[in-house]
Amino acid sequence: MKLTHILASAGILLSVFADASANDANNILQQVRDRNDGKDYMSTVTLKTLSDDSLLNQRQFYMLQKDIDQDEVMVLAIKAPADVRDISFLMRSFDEGTAQEDEQWMYLPAFRKVRRISATDKRGAFMGSEYSYYDLDKLRVTDFDSKIVKSESVNDVETHVIERTPKSQDVINKSGYYKLVTWVDKDRKLILKQQYFDAKGILFKQLNVDKVDKIQGFWTITASTMTNFIENKKSTFLFHETLYNQGIEDAIFRKSKLKRGIKDSDVAELTKISELE
Repeated sequence: MKLTHILASAGILLSVFADASANDANNILQQVRDRNDGKDYMSTVTLKTLSDDSLLNQRQFYMLQKDIDQDEVMVLAIKAPADVRDISFLMRSFDEGTAQEDEQWMYLPAFRKVRRISATDKRGAFMGSEYSYYDLDKLRVTDFDSKIVKSESVNDVETHVIERTPKSQDVINKSGYYKLVTWVDKDRKLILKQQYFDAKGILFKQLNVDKVDKIQGFWTITASTMTNFIENKKSTFLFHETLYNQGIEDAIFRKSKLKRGIKDSDVAELTKISELE
């Protein structure tokens, strides 16, 4: 067989393997996106940001989430400290098949206005933390070219390691990321670790899942930390009093409801209903 034929055959095989890796990676990430997390979900969240172990700020808020039709909607309502109380957010993740851009809205009590967070604004820091608004969006499979690069253990859990590169400049513009490396729990389909790279290929940020608990039969991330290596800061999400399938009304997730926010009495009522059932 001529050398040119050998090289051509090798190229075809490499292409087949690359396509298979991409398909497998996309299937795995789709399973992460579609993982069963109940009809709705509520939690009290603490967000801490530290630098050199010195506390820079701490926020507490309610997080409510629900599947409505083919979309996933989420409301965040800040309850403490006083200077940011009643700021609230509405996030809607659309079915990727519709090709619609996910939406985020924010209510600022000082201005009594609800404003949309534009795609380019999603690179900004969420409440002064190391998490960006983009990081709070639901994982989008189709925005990236993905491939499995290896298997690796994370805290004694076997994971697929998937390398992801943005498909377009628009994705880079809204995310600020030029490459992601993602560790996916093979069994539970949770992202346990993720690294973020800039235009020069420098690792500048890393997400680590610190704790996973099983709540009402659902595997649930209850603590995660985002570390910024450039600024030497880190932010931690802590999830408390997490409950699934509470029968949260659709009306809570309307944009017009952002000004009212989520009150302690709303959460207490939902919890009370759950206990009665």
